[in-house]
Parts: sequence; structure tokens; C-alpha cells
Amino acid sequence: MNDEFNALMDELYTMLGINGQVLMHRPDGSADSHLIGEWLLLTSYRSFPHLGEMTVILRQAALFLGDQCSQVILPTALWCFGNYSPLTEFYTAPGEADREAEALEKYISIYSRLTNGHGSGADVLFRAELAYQRGDVSDAEILAYKAAFIAEGKQQSVVQLGASILLAHVALHKSDTAGWQRAIASMERAASFDYQDTFVIRSLLDIIRGVLLNEFQDQTNIAEWLKNADFAGRCLSPAMTNCALFVHLSYLMHQGEVARVIGTLQAAWPDLLSPYGNLFACFVMAISHMSLGNRAQAAEFVELAARRALPDGLVSPFAAYSRLLGGLADEVIERDYPALVDKFRAVRKRFSGGWSTLREALFSGELPPDLTEREYEVAKLAAEGLRNNEIAKKLVVTESTVRTHLRAVFQKLQIDRRAKLVEKLK
Repeated sequence: MNDEFNALMDELYTMLGINGQVLMHRPDGSADSHLIGEWLLLTSYRSFPHLGEMTVILRQAALFLGDQCSQVILPTALWCFGNYSPLTEFYTAPGEADREAEALEKYISIYSRLTNGHGSGADVLFRAELAYQRGDVSDAEILAYKAAFIAEGKQQSVVQLGASILLAHVALHKSDTAGWQRAIASMERAASFDYQDTFVIRSLLDIIRGVLLNEFQDQTNIAEWLKNADFAGRCLSPAMTNCALFVHLSYLMHQGEVARVIGTLQAAWPDLLSPYGNLFACFVMAISHMSLGNRAQAAEFVELAARRALPDGLVSPFAAYSRLLGGLADEVIERDYPALVDKFRAVRKRFSGGWSTLREALFSGELPPDLTEREYEVAKLAAEGLRNNEIAKKLVVTESTVRTHLRAVFQKLQIDRRAKLVEKLK
């Protein structure tokens, strides 16, 4: 809604009597000064996601706001429009990841103070994601826990969800089943903060689970709305829609509908603006072309992904998709980025071992036939003796939703009372 936003900002500019001379004067602490500070704070979003430009405007806003916090941008708003990956949003120029990490730290130090904590921990999460994608798992784990702690202190659900999915990926590399389960459990905590838009947060949780389930090629329990690309009415931002589309296309890819994947991505490509987001679109396109026997076209997309990610040493995505790419990632790195070969091979070996261990432990007949992940969650809590209102509170849904899931569970498991759940879920 950029056009509407810009029109409103221009209208406010006129209403407040703002001009170049006003902005050059030192603020006097009046109500008008505060309003100008609010206007400048909002104006910074016109330069999103270019952090240097945004920070310059923020410094000016800070002068007008003084020691007051914004009453317009509140910490309860979804950080970064619901995008749980700062790397996706702010990694805009290949080869500049470290510089952008520093720019985000400068930005957050001002922005978070002006908004009473909005976005707290996002700069640390960017560093954590960067370390993980470079294959530095130990550094990534420490930074992810740090980001989660900072985010929880300010109830920044989106940042904490980003830290949780990163910790799940770290656990995979460590073959740590218990760590993976802890990371998944922490997602529910992040979704339970007060005054959050729970409907959007639940959609975001579905997206994150979809990413992880696709990673393990366990598509059964991906939310139906993601399988069917039913995005209408879910209030998703463009960033969240792109993430949801990636889950949907990955699902189709694993279902063998590769022609549909290629056609959809060709149509959507102009709207996938983030270089980091495009990186994963490249992999999906490459794997789909490989499935059709178009090795030359697949190689072009792997080479495009390499040009976007490997100048910053981001080898982990190539390691994760190596097996599905039939050796193409190995060929490109060995030929064009020899300095990264040893790191890539080490990460690929670690990922492969962890993937096999966790998939066997977590996704080998864990759920009863035909139950979705959410139905299983509800059934398991009911089997533990929780009442419907307690289940609803724990999962941040309505009691009506709990009853609907339980009816589906009873029908699928062919039982007629809760007491029989314990035996069926053994």
C-alpha cells in the first residue's frame, strides 16, 4: 500500500506545516515538535529497506521526539510486517552482508529506543542468520539465543519466531532431536504474547512449520491453506505472502508438480524483490528443471544463486539442496568458488547426517494416519487431560476451533470419547 501511505504522509506534511526550514530548526519540545518527530519516524519507512537512508531520518526524528517514545509505532505491532528473517529483508546487495549487519545495528539502536522496544533483537538475529548460512553453527546458536532473550524481554514475537526457526536448523546440523523439539515449543511461547495479532501470528506459525516440514519432505502436516495457496483473507503482508508462496511451491515440488512450480515462479518472479528471497526461488526452479531433465537450465539458476550468495560465503543453502540438485551445487562451487569448497563439503556432510537422524526420529510414523499436525497437538493435549478451554488457551485458538479439531480427530481415529485417545496416540 505504498501509494496510499505516501499520499497520507504528504497530506500530514501539509497539515503540520512542515517545511525544510522547520526541519532545520532545533525542536522546542512542544506538541508540534513531537508530531513532527512522529512524522519523521514514519517517513523513514519511505526508504525501507535501505538502512543507511532510514537511519539518517531516524536521527532527525530522535531530536524532535526527545526522551519520549512514539505513540504511533508501538512495540505490539508486527516487526518488519511479519517477516521473521531480517536477512531476507535487509540483505539487499551481494557481497555487502557484513556492512548491512553493522547498518542494522545502528538502525535498531535508535529505532528500538524511539518505539519502546519495537524490533528489539532483530540486529542480533541478522548476525545469527548470517553465521548459520556461512556454516558457523556454534556462533549462530549463541547469537540466536541472544536474539531470543532480547526479543522476549520486549515481547517481539516475530523476532523470537525467527530465532526459534534458526535454532531448529542449528539442531538439525547437530543431530539434536531434543534441541529441535525445544525450538518448536518456543514458537508457541512467542505466539502467546499479549496484544499480538494472533490471527496473523498463527498464519506465520503455519508458514514456519511449513518451511521445516518441507525441509524434511514431510508434506502431510503442512497447513491446508498453504498447500492450496489460499492466501485471501489472511491479512498477509507482501513479505509473508512471499514466504507462504515459497512453502506452497516447495510443497508442489515435492509432490512432483514441477511444471506448475516453474510456471508459477515465472509469473511471480518480478515481485520477489529480495536477493536473499530470490536465492531460494532459484533453488526451487533449479530442482524443478532437473526433474524435467533440463540440466542446462537448472545449472543457470544454481549459478544465479551462487552469484547472489557466495560472495558473502553463504554456503549452507547450497549444502541443504545439494542432494536434490544432483551435484550441480558441488560443480558450481568447485569451479567458480574454490576457496569455499572445504567449508561447503563440511557443511553438506553435517547437514546430511543431521537430516537423516532427525527425520528418522521425528517423522517416521510419529503421527497417526491422516491427522494434521494441529489435530495431533489438540489430541495429545486432550489425552493429557486438558479441557477444551485449557487447550484453546495453550494453543492461542478459540474453543470452537478446539472442538472442530477434536471432531475431526474422533472421526479419523474412529473413536467416540476422549478416554480412548491415550491408547490411539501411543
